[in-house]
Amino acid sequence: MAIIQCPECGQNISDKASKCPMCGYPLKADPMEERSDSSTIMGAGTVEKSDIKKKSHKNMMIIGVIVFIVVLVGITAVVLYSRQMSGDNLSISEINLSKWKLIDERENSVSYEGMVTSNESRPFVALIGYYEEPNNTPRLVYMENGKGTIKTYESSEDDPSIKYTAVGYMAGKKIKESDISIEQNDKYYNDWTCDERTSCSVDLVIKMRKKVNGLLFIELKNDMTKDITRNIAVVIVDGVGEYSCYLDDLPLKSRGVEVTVTPQIFCGSKELKEADYTVETPFAVEKEEGKYTTSFSGKEELSFSGYEDGLVIYTSELLDGGRKEDKGELIRTASCLRDGRCTLATYTWEDSDKKILMPSYDINVIGYLKWNNFNK
Repeated sequence: MAIIQCPECGQNISDKASKCPMCGYPLKADPMEERSDSSTIMGAGTVEKSDIKKKSHKNMMIIGVIVFIVVLVGITAVVLYSRQMSGDNLSISEINLSKWKLIDERENSVSYEGMVTSNESRPFVALIGYYEEPNNTPRLVYMENGKGTIKTYESSEDDPSIKYTAVGYMAGKKIKESDISIEQNDKYYNDWTCDERTSCSVDLVIKMRKKVNGLLFIELKNDMTKDITRNIAVVIVDGVGEYSCYLDDLPLKSRGVEVTVTPQIFCGSKELKEADYTVETPFAVEKEEGKYTTSFSGKEELSFSGYEDGLVIYTSELLDGGRKEDKGELIRTASCLRDGRCTLATYTWEDSDKKILMPSYDINVIGYLKWNNFNK
């Protein structure tokens, strides 16, 4: 203990005293009061920080719920849009043909274009059949926003307005340009000076991003003449399809023609296995000798139990005989399945002055596309 002087009265007092015993001057705060004040201040601070943490946690929960709802709505919208574009639950009761107009007239034939309409705005494929020949293979017309066009070639006596009728439809998925890649090769240019025009062939190889099987519908535009060909159905097997077009109205001595391909809709097929069908008539080839060519036509008839009308996709590859240029080439094609029966066909030919042997093929059934009939 030490002796100090009171700063107020000057008396000697102990340094341990909390106040002067003579005048009562306070020398330092009471330890209990100091601890109490300190505790109160610290306690108040602790309560304030706790409130902030609780509010922050509550805000984070609210933000999390909002983000979850936004993500859920986004996923739902994507799923609904995907279903809409893929044609899920597509149900169409009526497709109409109208507004036929003559667009070209030549010596032996005329060409018409008609309007196809529907109240269904989603993309799909309309099946246009024949009044008098209902079992013939229907024409396939791409539809979008309830509209499509059909082009026909008729004899001068035919009236398309009483020849064609809608018989059904087929669902598919809308395709973007980024979903495919195109390789094209123009060849076989011929200059027809008498008509002041040039013709050529353009071969297309179309590759899809995925190894899928089915029908891809495209629109073809001649970049030189601006002519457009619609409703082209390309058979796709393992993500690859081929298409060849003949352009016959190019300006005289044209070269280096290019075409623009616009993908429209893809109709995917269901995989078929040998157990799904029965061979009713084994594959056989018939030879036909004409004045200028010798040809071989082959066919095989299959039956399918429990399958509705649609298309059967298959491939054929010439193994031996036939036209030498066709050997080893994979042909992708489709045939109608009606009333449970389907015919697979092959064809090869050669000029009559050249030797051609009986062909043999490797034929593989790939897939099945169902269509919806109006009358069934």
